[in-house]
Order: sequence, then C-alpha cells, then structure tokens
Amino acid sequence: MNVIEFKNVSVSLGGRPALQNVSAAIHDKQLIVIFGPNGAGKSTLLKLIIGQLQPDEGSILLLGGTVEDNRHRLGYVPQNFFSKKSFPLSVKKTVMTGRFGQKIGWFNSPKTDDFEKVEEAIRLVGIEHLSERILEDLSGGELQRVFIARAIAGEPRILLLDEATSGIDVGVKESLYDLLGRLKERMAIIFVSHDMSVLSKGVDSILCLDRRLVSHGRPEEALTDKALHAMYGEQIFAFSHCQVPHVHVSGHCSHDKEGR
Repeated sequence: MNVIEFKNVSVSLGGRPALQNVSAAIHDKQLIVIFGPNGAGKSTLLKLIIGQLQPDEGSILLLGGTVEDNRHRLGYVPQNFFSKKSFPLSVKKTVMTGRFGQKIGWFNSPKTDDFEKVEEAIRLVGIEHLSERILEDLSGGELQRVFIARAIAGEPRILLLDEATSGIDVGVKESLYDLLGRLKERMAIIFVSHDMSVLSKGVDSILCLDRRLVSHGRPEEALTDKALHAMYGEQIFAFSHCQVPHVHVSGHCSHDKEGR
C-alpha cells in the first residue's frame, strides 16, 4: 500500500527551485531514507508532507487523501527537538503532549486511554526507567527516544524523522536503528539523513534527491555510482565493506540548511 504519493511536485523557495518535478511512491511498514547533499530539498520534501509548504506544481496524496485531511495521522520529530533539554517537564508529561492536538484536544483532560497510549509509547522506545525524570537531566540519546515516544503517542500511520542521527555517538545510532526496525512493523518511517552509515541498517528504500529525484528503490538499486556522482560529483570516494557502498563525502558533512 502507498502511504504517500508525489506526482510531478515542484516548489520554489525565495525565487529559487527547491524541488523540480518529483514523482515517487512511499509504501507502508517500511523504513525509507531521504538522502542527498546540502540544498537537495530533503527538508523541503518533509515540509510538503506535513503541510508547512504547498507545491507550486503537482500534487501529494497522503494516505489516499489530501495532506490537510490526513496530517493528523503523522508523527513528526524535527531535528532541533533533540536539543530541547530546557523543558521543565518530566518524560511522561512530555510524551503526553503528543496526544494533545492529535487525540485529546488542547482544552480537554487526558483520559484512561491517553495514559495507556503514553505508557505504550514509553515501553516501545525502552525508556520506562526514565518516566519521572526531567528532560534537562537526560543524555542526547535518551532525549531522542523521548521525542520519538512523543511522536508515536499520537498513533501515527507515518513517522517522520529529520536528521535523527545528528550529534549522537555510534552506540546510540545502533540502538536507534534497532528501535526503528521494530517500529516499522507498525507504521511507515521516513528518515531524512545525509549520513551514509544509515543506508545499510535495515533500510527498505532510499529516495535520492538533488532537487530532482535522482533515484528511488532498494539500497542496492538506488545507490549506484551514477546516482552518487549525480548528487556529489567528484567529491566522493567509496569503500565496499558495507552491504551498500560506503561513501565519504568531502565538503558535505555539515548540518543541512533550510531548503535541503
């Protein structure tokens, strides 16, 4: 089943093309990586999915309908959430905010079902022991799991993660990949990244962008030499010790900017 369909989508930001004529389908219960260099349109694509931007041309189907009608069925974790340690809230209360606006409504009180869904989300991401801790006392990896739990507490059909591996160490990354592998049995997961190491970690499909759709498919199909050179030119050199090419990119390792 297709949970998202892009049909000839184009959008400009500040008078410059950010995405041009992108057509692709994203399937349910898969881990999909949106991959590409800085300025490739990765975050722009996410903003189209959640309705923060509208396409200039083309259309987007979300769960068979419009983005406006179905965006409440999305769970979204922006990159900068992982740095928000100053919230004066406990882990459990932070996760509960994922129910507000989606299931409870901002002016209603949580009911038994809401507390049960929060507990379930906390269990799913493995942070039961942190439930009463305050956010400012958590490590980066723990904080990351809190905001993923917050996103899935709203019972999304699609989970969107923007640069979720940014600023965390290798051990935490491995733990995150294991978590996403379990979560994709329940929902589609779309993971924006410029980190090549994510591409051999149970990824079902890669959508390679450089303002246009460069390639789309299983890692071994989409991540070809031709696709890599289309995105990075001569600024790459590859190794073969992974199941998919492991590429070091020169000059593209900084965090993506607006419109990536």
